[in-house]
Amino acid sequence: YKNAQNRRRSNENTPKTKYSYLMAENITPSKSKKVSTPLPFKILRAVFPLLEIATPKLAKFILVRLFFTPFHFKPRADELEMKATGKRFQFDVNGNQVVAHSWGKGKLALLSHGWSGRGMQLRKFIEPLVKNGYEVVTFDAPGHGESEGKESSLIEFKDTAVELAKLKGKITLGIGHSLGGAALIYAAKEGLEFEKIITISTPTIPEDIIDVFLARVNASSKSSSAIDEYVLKRTGEHFDYYSVSMNAPFIKHIPILAFHDNNDSEAGIMHAHRLKVVHGNTDFIETSGLGHNRILKDEGVAEKIAEYTSDVIPLQTH
Repeated sequence: YKNAQNRRRSNENTPKTKYSYLMAENITPSKSKKVSTPLPFKILRAVFPLLEIATPKLAKFILVRLFFTPFHFKPRADELEMKATGKRFQFDVNGNQVVAHSWGKGKLALLSHGWSGRGMQLRKFIEPLVKNGYEVVTFDAPGHGESEGKESSLIEFKDTAVELAKLKGKITLGIGHSLGGAALIYAAKEGLEFEKIITISTPTIPEDIIDVFLARVNASSKSSSAIDEYVLKRTGEHFDYYSVSMNAPFIKHIPILAFHDNNDSEAGIMHAHRLKVVHGNTDFIETSGLGHNRILKDEGVAEKIAEYTSDVIPLQTH
């Protein structure tokens, strides 16, 4: 959605950090898969320009509903196998029962999936974290996976993390993919304690998030205000209030390790660059050829997370 020339320029102008070289040495670039487009989006792309002209009010209503309604995708067999090895539990988040699973004993690591995702998409990190002395918790956010709810948002993701902290105690480490990373940063800004946060493919720039979504449904700038108007009416704050760009400057005391791929077509590499600038305490690892989602299954990424979290001493059990 942003042209390749702008992405290359953004990459060239961003200074490398102490972790940047690790990915260049240890991760072999591979061909990135195209982002799959759900059928409703394909249909809407064809008719949305006509809706904007004929019934602009209805067009905005549909746009908002789509933006806050996650799609459900069938879980992979290896997700189900890994899930079966964890301890299942449920808890309430804003009237919806949320399903979660845990592994191991020790300090708490919370894994937060992205939009239209599932907790088990971050399964690659569970075993290394358990070996490093963590109790690892994954969840399906409201409206996602096995959890109740139809609509959802970053607020529901944040509220889920808060409720888990009430249930399980202090969260030492937060790892979030895409929107899940933005939710952890917002939760930290709102007072939830973390010692470290790891973001993966996390969008930072609010205006680009809207632009990408508008492009996906073939909407024009005429409809761009609809989402902000809805968020303002619902919460009393504008859309950008909940963005990483706005919240990261408030949590500079929490170190962030950010993974981002230079072929991410859903949240371009400039999002990670913006995070590094506004936060000021972020180490940045750039990958190549992994896109927005396959980065979660990459062995090199899992190895670097294991390395970064290896300073935890397991709790003594009797």
